[in-house]
Amino acid sequence: MEQLVSDFVYGSLALSPVSATGAGYHKHKELALDEMLDDYNSANFDSQRKFYEGIQGRVAELEKSELNAEQRADLDIVKNYLGLVFLEFDTIQSYKHNPTIYVELVGNALFTPYMLNYAPQEQRFTQITRRLEKIPALVEQGKANLVDSPDVWNRVAREENQGNVELIDKALRDAVPEAQKADYAKAATTALAALKDFSAFLEGPLAKKTSDWRLGKDKYAKKFGYVLATGKTPEQLLSEAEADLKTTREEMAKLAAPKTVPQALDEIAKQHATPETYLAKAKETLAQATAFVRRRAWSRSLRGAIWR
Repeated sequence: MEQLVSDFVYGSLALSPVSATGAGYHKHKELALDEMLDDYNSANFDSQRKFYEGIQGRVAELEKSELNAEQRADLDIVKNYLGLVFLEFDTIQSYKHNPTIYVELVGNALFTPYMLNYAPQEQRFTQITRRLEKIPALVEQGKANLVDSPDVWNRVAREENQGNVELIDKALRDAVPEAQKADYAKAATTALAALKDFSAFLEGPLAKKTSDWRLGKDKYAKKFGYVLATGKTPEQLLSEAEADLKTTREEMAKLAAPKTVPQALDEIAKQHATPETYLAKAKETLAQATAFVRRRAWSRSLRGAIWR
């Protein structure tokens, strides 16, 4: 079981190098993940499917064995994730409809190594430059994959893509070490041209092919089941939430009486610290919390001494 979980976690991260960098996983076997971008071509989709089908087969074998509660919980997490993966592969296929996938990938690919000090700055900017060099290929994949898009996703993608352009052309260009400026400038030039071309694609051809951002009842129900893993339908959980809300409001009304709930909340709000008293109030609250913890610790120690 432990080997399955390890292979699943690290193998999944290796399939998304940008996520791997953010998670602190920098090298997978011989792959330097921090220099790579996620791949959205058909050959890589086939590789991903084979990997997850392999994990699925191992899960099926493990289900036949005796597992403890913790192992069963881990297995359920893996199974639900696999359900989401195959739902995405076979049905939802967001990469064909959501352009924000590509522009957010670019932003995370560059911003994460820029901000996280997991390695010396020179090393991280080498990785940033390597990723910049791969942006034109990613853009071409996005243009080939996207068949339509909801208006709102298209608009957000264009806005976020402008942010990527500014990140590359301003923040990163200003921060790159002197010795690496020439290599960075060369990679940035082609990356910026590709990103601007992508914005033109979004605003032009793709904007003419609109679609609905909603999954629809059946797809939503399937995704809902894998994500929340409650064993309940969306309708059942909504009904329970509405009932809980009604009960909570009734309890609030009882606690607030004879005032109304808004009146009681207004009185509570007046007890909050002002900007002028905030620091002093925070120190007072810290002292109270520290004293409480010390009393509890002393009480537990005393009980332990008595029972010993």
